[in-house]
Amino acid sequence: MSNIHTDKPKHEDDIYTGSFKDIPELQEAEPYLTELWELNKPQFFRHLSLLFLSLADKGKITRQTAAYKIAGWMFDKELTTIPEIKKIAMFAGQLELPYPHATAKGDKASYDKAWQKLQKMIQRLLIDRTFFCSYCNNPYLFTIEEQEVYASLSMTYIPNRCLPCRDLHKTQIDHTTITCEVC
Repeated sequence: MSNIHTDKPKHEDDIYTGSFKDIPELQEAEPYLTELWELNKPQFFRHLSLLFLSLADKGKITRQTAAYKIAGWMFDKELTTIPEIKKIAMFAGQLELPYPHATAKGDKASYDKAWQKLQKMIQRLLIDRTFFCSYCNNPYLFTIEEQEVYASLSMTYIPNRCLPCRDLHKTQIDHTTITCEVC
């Protein structure tokens, strides 16, 4: 069964029929994703969605398959309480359809624009993010509020320590006065 309205060349099927376990990127990400599932489900959704977008861009799966996998989360009640995630899942649901049905114009150019919009929606998704402290190895939350403060101060890095370890580090810094040799 072939579909001429997909992003696969030579009218190949628009659905990935192989096992996702055969895709190395998914195998490599599995331990991290499993841990994220327990710690921070919205971050899990964002990371997995970006992974599927990347696989589609590399041609390992079709864009329709990636959209289908992302749209599947619209039935997760915990995730869809977050309006931005619900909007992404619903929009991805439209893009799992062949070109003539996915967009109002029904052509590949319109689909390409919609695909870019989906990518931006996922990349810009602000959620509380879980990281592991480089000092104590415990997970810590980098909240939306903290991310906004960092952005407003033009700080592009993510703190590599949890708040208690950051505070501890500040108290351990030697506050001696340094004078130059010329003075």
